[in-house]
Amino acid sequence: MRLPILLALALATASGCTDEEARVVQTGGGGGGGGGVGGNSDAGPSGSDANVELELSGSVCLVTDMRDPFLCPQTTSLEGIEIRIAGTTISTLSSASGAFSLAAPGIDTYNLQIAYGDTDGYRDVLMPVSVSSGGVENVRLPAIPDSFWLDLTTAVGVAESSDSTGLAVYFQSSEPPFAPISGVELSAVGANATLYDGPLGINDWSPSGLTGASGTALVLGLPNDTATTQFDVSGALSARTISDVPIDPNVLTIVQIITQ
Repeated sequence: MRLPILLALALATASGCTDEEARVVQTGGGGGGGGGVGGNSDAGPSGSDANVELELSGSVCLVTDMRDPFLCPQTTSLEGIEIRIAGTTISTLSSASGAFSLAAPGIDTYNLQIAYGDTDGYRDVLMPVSVSSGGVENVRLPAIPDSFWLDLTTAVGVAESSDSTGLAVYFQSSEPPFAPISGVELSAVGANATLYDGPLGINDWSPSGLTGASGTALVLGLPNDTATTQFDVSGALSARTISDVPIDPNVLTIVQIITQ
């Protein structure tokens, strides 16, 4: 069955889902925050309340393990990482602690660009985030060091071309304690590799099988000839197609699939 990604503002909104539904959210690591699916990564705000400024704030998290990029461990300074709303001139720089705040121009789903074009050693990341009428706080945005990413891709033996794109997909239950979903198979047409989280450390990723204990799949080397992509899921989840996932050349898109 084909199922477009549905929008969600928080985990609590998933309570009305059937087991055939999936939502993509960015939850701030299981607490606050919100998120959803964007369209073209260059698309700006288009909501009916686009002239009302609302706060979008949270923290940039230094990624040390792709199985949980929202962990936000204590670390050295994260000052100066740019966060931009795609398709607008609205941007800000993170503080030394990683904190950031933006004035989002209304209720909408925005594609946030994290460290785009960065020359200070971070992977370009794209992540959709939805802003509700009250704004959104405690959003966690991953900052992936280039050196960490290179070590990971070298360890798994997957080379990325400069014109390809990638996905990091996190499957998670909508019910407390919002546990990761293991046993999910993901298929994306044209990808060089789909890798599943293993139990043996940060570089333990299997090119075959199903999602492991962290419910994570990395999809690397996707063609980038459209503004969005899609993938099929099966296994622990009923078969469906997740579509309208925003992508950009040489950028990693982060999505969380919240389902019952």
